[in-house]
Amino acid sequence: MLQGWKEYLFIIFGIYRMGKSIFISYSRCDEGIVFPFIDRIERELGPVCWIDKKGIESGSQFEEVIVCAIENSKVVLFMLSDKSIDSKWTKREVLYAEDEGKRIVPVVLDGGKLRKWFKFHFGNVDYIDIRDEEQCEKLLEDMAAWIGVNRNSQKGQSSKGNPQIEISSDGSYIILKINELFKLVLKKDTERNCYVGEIPVQEILDAVKERNGDSKVAAMFPSAIGSVMLNPIFMLGALVVHAKKRLDARKKEIFDSIVSELNHEYDINLREKGGGNSSFFVELGIQDFLKITERI
Repeated sequence: MLQGWKEYLFIIFGIYRMGKSIFISYSRCDEGIVFPFIDRIERELGPVCWIDKKGIESGSQFEEVIVCAIENSKVVLFMLSDKSIDSKWTKREVLYAEDEGKRIVPVVLDGGKLRKWFKFHFGNVDYIDIRDEEQCEKLLEDMAAWIGVNRNSQKGQSSKGNPQIEISSDGSYIILKINELFKLVLKKDTERNCYVGEIPVQEILDAVKERNGDSKVAAMFPSAIGSVMLNPIFMLGALVVHAKKRLDARKKEIFDSIVSELNHEYDINLREKGGGNSSFFVELGIQDFLKITERI
């Protein structure tokens, strides 16, 4: 049988997000401290951080996203505070990272020390005090070496550039990179004052089929296939209906996950446009377009 979300996410997102080298485990109560620090990391090391800004763990189907992000990271920064220690989710993340053999670096946000829970699980390891500039500088140097990138330490350099975004000179279309294989092309709809495009769900599903082989894809429908084997004449119609429903549901899962990931990555609000059961169109408002142009 197909390997569920992990297999789809590998195909869909590839190096797009799942390959980010630094995983950020934090409590959203601390985002006022964490987000500026992440901005600094990416200003000096490039777009290397995986951070959940939208709360995708609120849906259990997206747990695989977190798991894959940790597995594909080289470094896990545990943004340590009373809030993150109280969060069962951040504890799960950092414990899973330890189980996967990842380099875990505690970054203390509030001037305190390592909490008892952390010392119990990881020992009295060195930590970074985010308020200490010398320690932050050393962390940036170390991370550049750990993940194999050159550090750009020029102060004040803009981090807005994003090679995964293309905008036509006349603003008539936008291209958002999904991964190395797939892109989302959004064309301007002047009547509705927005941008509209179609997620290439069928092409992605074809790539999954090619990767897994037809026999494994057929395993998506084991119960229906078993029914036909028992009664091939009378159950044929039921098989077709059942298989189509399963396939439609799989396509919708792919579509929803891509929309969620693109919104997360680009900090925008792609919305499902509708227009038929087989339609996978999305639309982007003008305000989000302006937000994207600021990063070019």
